[in-house]
Amino acid sequence: MGFLFGWLFFSAQIGFLEFLSSKAEGIVALLALAFGIWQSFALTNEKKLLNEPALISFSGYHDTNVHTEDPTNSPHMYTENIIIKNVGLGPAKIINFKFIYQNETFSTGDKRILEENIKRVIRGSNLLLHETSVGSFKSGQITAAGEETTILRLCFIYNSNEEKCRAKLIFNHMDVHIDYESFYGQHKKFEHQKYQNLTK
Repeated sequence: MGFLFGWLFFSAQIGFLEFLSSKAEGIVALLALAFGIWQSFALTNEKKLLNEPALISFSGYHDTNVHTEDPTNSPHMYTENIIIKNVGLGPAKIINFKFIYQNETFSTGDKRILEENIKRVIRGSNLLLHETSVGSFKSGQITAAGEETTILRLCFIYNSNEEKCRAKLIFNHMDVHIDYESFYGQHKKFEHQKYQNLTK
């Protein structure tokens, strides 16, 4: 009788250990699956960060003298550029690009049309525009990491500081808005004037 109870007790212990062992195997499998999912998620996030674009803008300007026969009465030339650069680690895919000058918006990938529109709004300032050069981004265009694009270059001839200040004001009212996305489809927005205010 004692032997029977002992055997039953031993069998119950073996069964309980087997039950625990099977549960432990299931828990280990679940933990391995959870770790695999987390690792995959972490690697995807790391790849996204390593391919993240970031557009910034900066302006460059310079003053030069215009050589004339009368050096005492030579006008000056004021030139300013707006340059967009991708300082991120990955390419930027352009979705939408537009110039905004005061209340007018110019949204087109056609450089010639952009140039004509910008010349038209500047004519009202009564400044002598010597040179206009307009760059543009087309929808779907890819801007590589480190790539720079001069999107606007204006050159004015002026005879007084008042005219030079008016030329600078044109750039202060000129804005560029760009919608773009990363290789992984993350949507981003860039605004030239907002960026300039943040970096001043």
